[in-house]
Amino acid sequence: MERCWDGDPSKRPRFKAKFIDNNKAELIKSVSEVMAIVDKLGNMVQSETYSVIKAQRTSQDKVRVLLQRTLHSGGAKVKAAFYDILKTDQKAQTKGKHTAKRSLS
Repeated sequence: MERCWDGDPSKRPRFKAKFIDNNKAELIKSVSEVMAIVDKLGNMVQSETYSVIKAQRTSQDKVRVLLQRTLHSGGAKVKAAFYDILKTDQKAQTKGKHTAKRSLS
C-alpha cells in the first residue's frame, strides 16, 4: 500500500492541526495579512465571523478571533487549511518549526 504523504509528517492533517494548536501564541503575535488568509479559507469562515474578524483593529486581535471561532470549531480540516496557507504565503510563520511542540498535557 502506498502512503499518502510520502512519510513527511508535515503533510498530515493531524500534524498541521497540532502545529496550530501548539503555536497559537506565536501565531497571534506574528501572522500578518489576516484578511487575505480569511479570504483564502473561503466558506470555512462563516459570514458573521468574517465581519467580526474584519472589525478588529489589530492583526493580533484578528488572528485571535480566527483561532477562537473558525479554527476551533472547524477542527483539523480547517486548521490544516490554515497551516497550508501560512506555509505557502507566510513561510516565516512555519519555517524552522517543522515539528509541532510536545503537548504538556
